[in-house]
Order: sequence, then C-alpha cells, then structure tokens
Amino acid sequence: MHDSEDNPRPTKRQKLDNEPSAEQDVPPQLTLANLLLGLPSLLLHPPTHTNHERSLALSYHALKKCTAMTSLDSAVECSAATGLAELGLQIGLTSPGIESEIQKAITKGSLISQNLPSLQPYRHRLTQLSAQLSLESGNAKASQNTLKRALSTFTDDEPPHTVYTFHLSLIASISSQSTDEVTNTVKSLGAISDLHDCATQRGDQAVIELASVLRLRALMRAGLWSDVGESLDAAESGLDMEETLRSYSEEKGKAAEKEAQSSTHTLPSPPSSTTKPSRSLFEYTLIVHTLILGIIYYTYVGDSSLANPRLKWLHELLDTHSHRFPKSGIFEIPFTNLPPLHYQLTHPRVIYVLGFLVSSLAKRDLMGRKPKKKVFATEGILAVDKEMKKELAFPPWASINDVKNTDLRLKRLRADLMCELIGASIMRSEFDEAERTINETISYTRTHGIFSSYVARLTLHEAQLAHAINKPTRALQCYQIAAWLSRKRERNPRSPPAYTRSRSSANNTPTKKSKSTKSTPLQLNNDDTAADSSTNDEDTDGEEDFWLNTAARAGELWLRIGLLRQASPKEMSEEARDKELNKLRKIGESVTKDCRGLGGTLEAIAEVLDSCLTKEFVKAKTYLRRALNLSTASQDNHLRALVLSLIASHYLHTSTQHAEKMLETADSLAAGLGAQSKSSKSQGQGSPMKPGSSVTTSTNPSGSNEAQAVGNAHLRLWVGERFLGT
Repeated sequence: MHDSEDNPRPTKRQKLDNEPSAEQDVPPQLTLANLLLGLPSLLLHPPTHTNHERSLALSYHALKKCTAMTSLDSAVECSAATGLAELGLQIGLTSPGIESEIQKAITKGSLISQNLPSLQPYRHRLTQLSAQLSLESGNAKASQNTLKRALSTFTDDEPPHTVYTFHLSLIASISSQSTDEVTNTVKSLGAISDLHDCATQRGDQAVIELASVLRLRALMRAGLWSDVGESLDAAESGLDMEETLRSYSEEKGKAAEKEAQSSTHTLPSPPSSTTKPSRSLFEYTLIVHTLILGIIYYTYVGDSSLANPRLKWLHELLDTHSHRFPKSGIFEIPFTNLPPLHYQLTHPRVIYVLGFLVSSLAKRDLMGRKPKKKVFATEGILAVDKEMKKELAFPPWASINDVKNTDLRLKRLRADLMCELIGASIMRSEFDEAERTINETISYTRTHGIFSSYVARLTLHEAQLAHAINKPTRALQCYQIAAWLSRKRERNPRSPPAYTRSRSSANNTPTKKSKSTKSTPLQLNNDDTAADSSTNDEDTDGEEDFWLNTAARAGELWLRIGLLRQASPKEMSEEARDKELNKLRKIGESVTKDCRGLGGTLEAIAEVLDSCLTKEFVKAKTYLRRALNLSTASQDNHLRALVLSLIASHYLHTSTQHAEKMLETADSLAAGLGAQSKSSKSQGQGSPMKPGSSVTTSTNPSGSNEAQAVGNAHLRLWVGERFLGT
C-alpha cells in the first residue's frame, strides 16, 4: 500500500485541443452536376469485366441526366456532352436511338466550346468524335473531310498531341475502307507522308519513327513489294538498327554451329551486348514491328541470309522486353512541358503469338528430326490456346468490339499456324498427320466463323496432299477449285456487292456475300444443296488472293505436265501428245508470267515450269540454274531436291560423274525430309491439338515409323532409277 501511495497511478490523457470553430474553412460541398460528371470514372469497368455493360449503362445514364440539368457551368456542360458522345460510341450504333443521341451531344458540345476559348480542347475532341461517328455510320468520305478541315485550321501553337491525333485518325479512317484499294493506298501513303513531314517540322523523333513504320506496313499491306525494300531500309535507319543487325549477321556462322550441337532450345539466345539501354519502350516496340515486317519481306523475296539475323534479334526482344510492354498495348509519347500522346499499337499478346508464326514462316528448312518450322508452329498453337484462357488487358474506355477483334486475331493466328503445320507435314511426307490437321483446321475455322478466309488455302493443301499421295484426279479437281475460290472478283460500280461486316472482325474487312452457293472443297461436287446445308449459312465463296490463285494454277500445270509425261504411247498418240504439250505451253506462259514478281518461291517454280516446257536444251538448264539459286538462297531444301534431280537428268548422258553427285545430294535432301526422332515419346510432341499424345502410333501400324523415315519416297525412287540407268 505504501508503494502504491508513493507511486500514484498516472492520470488519463486529456484532450487539450479546442473544438473546431465554425469560422474555420469548410471544403465546398460536391454539387449534383459534378457528382454525375465524375461517376463514369468510378463506375466504368474494362470490356472483359462481367459488369462492363452495367457500368457502361449507368455511366451513360448519369451523363445524360447531367446534360439535362439547367443552369450548368459551361465547362461542366461541355465535358458532360463530350463524355456522353464517347460513351455512346463505346456502346455502339446498333442500339436503337443511340446514333441520334450521340449527334445531339456532339452538336451541343460544339456550340458551347465555340463560345469560350478555354474550351478549345473539347472542340478538337468533339470534331474527332464527329469524324468517328461518320466512319461508324458508313460515311468514310465525310469522316475524312471533317479531319482534313480540322487539320487545315491548325496553327503552329496547337499542342502536338492534338495535331498528331488528327493525323493518325485520318490514316485510320482511310485504311478502314475496303473498296478501291489502289486509291485508298495512295491516300493512306499521302496521309502518312503528311504526318512524317509534320513531325519532322516539329522535331518529334518518336513520331517520325512511327510514321516510317506505318508507311512500311501500308506498302506491305498493299502488296507494293518493289517499294518495300527502300521503305524498310529507311525505317531501320531511323530506328538505328543497322549496327545491331550487322553484328547478328557476323555471328551467323558461330550460331549455326551451336544450333547443330544443341537442339533443345526453342528460341536462340543472342548476345546481350546488342541491346541499347538508352532506348525507350516505345522505340523497342517499333523495332519489334519493323523486325516482323522485315522478316516477312525477306522471307517473301527468298533471302534467308537477311531474314535470319532479324529473326534472332526478334527472339531476344520478345524474351527480354515483351513483359515490360504495357499490358493493353497503349504507349505514351512524351513532349516537353506538354501533354503526351497516347497511341495504341498491336496488343502485346498478339505480338507474342505473331512471333511464333513469323518464325515458322522464316524457317524454310524441313530437314532433320525436329525441323524448327514445325517446332515453332506447334509451340505457337499451344501459346494461342494458353492466351485464349487468360483475360486480356484492356483500358476502361475500350469497347466490346475491341475485345472481339483481338480475340479473332488470335484465332486467325492459330489457323495460320495450323496451315503452316499442314504444309510442313506434306513436304515431310507425314501424310496422316497432314490429313488430320486439315480436318481439324476445317472444323476450327468453321466453328469460329472464319472458314471463308481459309477455304481456298485449305483446298490448295488438299490438292497438294492428293498430289503427293498419287491421287491425280482429286488433286486436279482441288487445284481448280482452289484457283476458283481465290479468283479476282469483278465489281460493278453501279451496283456494289453486298457485304456483311462482322463486329468481331480482326481487321474490319468486309466479306463478300455470294449470291450463288458453291460446294465445299472437301465435297468436290457441283451440288448447290451441299453448301445450303452448311451450318449458320456460312459463306464458302472464299476471298480474292492473287498469290494463292497463281500457286493453285501452277500446281495444276505441274500436275498436267506430269500426267502427260506418264502417258504411254498406247494411251496417247505422238500427235495428241504434241498437241497437248503445245496447249500446256500456252497455259504456262500465263502462269509463269504471273509467278514472276510474287516472291522467291513462285519465282523458282516459274523457272522449273519453263524448264519443262521449253523446246531448247540450253534454256532448260539456264532456267533450272536460276531455280537452284533461288531455292538455295531461301533454304528451301524441299524444292532444292527437286531442282537438283531435274538438273541431273540433263547431265546423265553427257557428264555422268557430275550427274551422280547431284543425284546423291538430291537423295540426301529427300531422305532428310522424313527423319524421325529416335524415341516414340518425342514423336508425340508434334501434335498441337493434344500435347503429349502420339501422332504416329494412333494412326499408323507399328512399322509406319520406318516408312516415314524414308522421306520423300517418290523422289528417292526416281533418283534410284536414274542411278541404275547410269
């Protein structure tokens, strides 16, 4: 007790501060108009969210109620009208009455912004929304005129992000049109040139680089390959890519030795010294796009020595920088002491999958146990399946159509990868796998409504497969159908064809609606009722594709030449043979003329066809020598084996030793086109549909592995017969 008295319990803490007086400043109360104006920023969800449509409807209702209020501040009223127009376009014009509401909001906001100079940014935004509304309504000409008028009124004092936004909107408006492609290409290139000149005048290097990449893409999209090379060099020079590409080219020999020693790596690992830390993420993204376009171009022209260094650098960038890119693909281009420009490039997930497709396209060599072409195609299909299960990142202001477009792009990439796998399987004489993949691709494209875009290509694969397994009747029919499906469409300017625009189209390209139904390539008949019974009234008329049309006609000509050579004297007289050969020569003139200028592959095929149809022995050897150079430059060993065999046939009776060497090389190449893995488990990894399942054991008997290891049996048999004759 004594201790407790000496040390009394401390007193409780007391609040010494005085109560706040009523005279102190009180934050102003939030008005109803400001509350309604700020609700969309709190309510909106990305289009992948389950409550996106509900949040969009509530936000639209809040702004509509705000614009209906009286005695509003001009800034609040103009901001509400602008937001209402933006949300209306985000909802889409398919909703009843939404188009008129958007037009009213744009008109109201424009009238308010014209009276006050402080509201000038809203006026520019409303002009852009008006152009977007015209474009969505199908009046692209009015949209472009609106943007051009706005650009003509801009002065040097305008913020750069506003000026560049209008330039980019004009380019997008022109590129979205589907009719009169030649005129649109000229207009698009002119708009891109104006953007480049504007950025050069203002000294904005990032926009200059963007304009160079846009020009390169526009040229490749239009098929102006003669101008692509110069534009590619300009884009690479602007992005300072020459030194890095030169270092990859110098290490080409060392990398080839390492690849021969180790085949376990799917993606090569270039040296880290090639990267430059001073580059921004936006510049790295432009480099990725330029590399992809460069790989496609050099693969198209058949120069693998220039495609491979770019492919190696692309692999490094995708491995080291893809995770740093913005998840939604929206990049920020900063300006000094001014608002930045936000620009959306291709979605990073699409770029990631596109890397597999480009790699599969660039790898032309199919020799060995695990050719990289098949490896990249298989892994790409698995990558698409994984990405489709994930939720893609989108900003809150994106629309559901943006999600559908990205989703459809991934599906198209998967279909393209499956087509690459089909072609590789046919060239490697893996016919069971090729037939299975064709059937799965048909089912996949029909399920997702993209069959009309792939029907001609799949029919060509059917023809090539039938040609390879010695079914000439079916092959001939499939070649003809593939050529018809990819034919040039005649358009009547007075009565334009009907188009159906899918809301989920990846590139907003309309699909022509055929008046007369045609049979599918797998039915191979002329019964119109067959197409009528297809599900969802799917259009199987195909799409115009001059390259594919030429390839189908070349395949048909090659088959007819072979059938003519095989015809015995009892089946066809000498006079009838000469008459048929002259007929094929006339057809060949047209086919080979179209083949030239369509890339290295068709160029080499044209040389082979000319060598078979020419009457002069020296010319035939000249044609084959050119074909050999083209196939060697592109590393196309499948075509190279054929060309070597044809060249050897010309030297069998004049230079036996030289002919034997070429026949040995051709036999080695043909054998390498069917090399199988030692373990059966590794064979099953080639199936992109069911990872880990065995492809050969499920479709072939136990002895089929040895048969597939033969490679190109037809060519090797022909080579063996030539050896016996020497």
